[in-house]
Amino acid sequence: MSHEILLIAGPGGDLARAWRLRMLEHACPSVPGHRSHVVLESATAAVALVDTSPAGGSFASAQPCVGGGSVTVATALRGLDVPEQRHASDGAEAGHVTATLHPDGSVHVANDGLGSVPTFWGVSDGTLLLSTHLASLVSLGVAPQVDAQGLLEYLTMLHPLGDRTLLRGASLLPGGTSLSWRTGHVDRTRKMLFQPSDETLSDDDALAAFAETWSAVMADVLATSERTSIALSGGLDSRAIAEAAVQLGHSPLTYTYGGVGTSEGRAASRVARSLGLPHLAIPVSDDRLLAQARPSLDLLDGAHSASEMYELWFSDLLRSCGDLVVNGLNGDLLMGSDKATGLQDPEAVRSVVWKRYAGEVATMAPFLAAGHRGDAEPAVRRSLSDSLGEWDLAARSDMVLFWRMDNRQQRWGTMLTSALRRIGVRSELPFMDARLLALTARLTPDQRRHGA
Repeated sequence: MSHEILLIAGPGGDLARAWRLRMLEHACPSVPGHRSHVVLESATAAVALVDTSPAGGSFASAQPCVGGGSVTVATALRGLDVPEQRHASDGAEAGHVTATLHPDGSVHVANDGLGSVPTFWGVSDGTLLLSTHLASLVSLGVAPQVDAQGLLEYLTMLHPLGDRTLLRGASLLPGGTSLSWRTGHVDRTRKMLFQPSDETLSDDDALAAFAETWSAVMADVLATSERTSIALSGGLDSRAIAEAAVQLGHSPLTYTYGGVGTSEGRAASRVARSLGLPHLAIPVSDDRLLAQARPSLDLLDGAHSASEMYELWFSDLLRSCGDLVVNGLNGDLLMGSDKATGLQDPEAVRSVVWKRYAGEVATMAPFLAAGHRGDAEPAVRRSLSDSLGEWDLAARSDMVLFWRMDNRQQRWGTMLTSALRRIGVRSELPFMDARLLALTARLTPDQRRHGA
């Protein structure tokens, strides 16, 4: 199965309990692909684990106990058995979120350090509403009101920044976050998985450590399925994955979006041929997008774009290629691929980041209501400035990379994982393994800039 979590927590009493169950029985069947669901309860909360079709995109468990219980959704099998104190220490190798209803009436929700399973929450009239499917929060009672700032950010960057969503009353649970609820009160703590480290390595030690860690990570990734495919762009990151697979004795199918007439398609084909791997070129055309537009939007859940999330266009084909897709997401970022890398002046960093998105703002502004067109640029500039301002950009010349990982890259990664999960395919992101993140966090700015 693939799976989603829906949760409601509020006051005790028979009437409140009956209302929670009624709301879940209304919301669960509205989850795209709903097949069945199971509900666990405590004195103040109820949580549903929803099984969806097509099957195969995730692992899940529902463990009742006297007076409560817990549910977990994970992108990897090992994510079903993560001690509570380790939640934030894990990355994509155990991507998961767990919701626990305690007999004392409290609720605890925790995810891995990347937020690999996107989880959204809000409080309405003292009631906690939470789901791994953003649209389901409306079914649970969050007002269907658009967050105008979040929408402008989405239209510019294909995702809102920070924990903002497209719903005014809903927030994203950032990676590495623990949320605790007691009647009328919410506490959140966060431990970021990828942040600058004071520890450093010499160049030789960094190379040796990377070689050892990369081999171990890839061996673990490839051991999780016998039907594996590799998303091969022909670039450095996916090339490293394909080569590691061959060195470890595997021969997975590789695939590329785009025909052999594209530069990416030609590069990927050459890489696959040189490594002796089977290769599939998947032509991309507008008619394919238009045919899948509505179901793609239903599954995307408020971030990124149906025009770029090819996984949703070619769901049947990807399922036929294997049970697991290995993707090179973020490898380039960890090695310094950002135009603001090398800058420490905060204004210079903000300027470079803004230039990346200025054209998008200009393009989308004419499509806004007349009264909002002039507001788009200052609003997005303010969002970017506020978000970057949470980081000490003057502290080191690669700080922008940590900002990007915490915003755009984690959002893009979780949307990729969710798209595959909801079409019944698991994903592995080796560059987002906690071991590799810990290592690359120790690289100096110079090593990162020259190490790609």
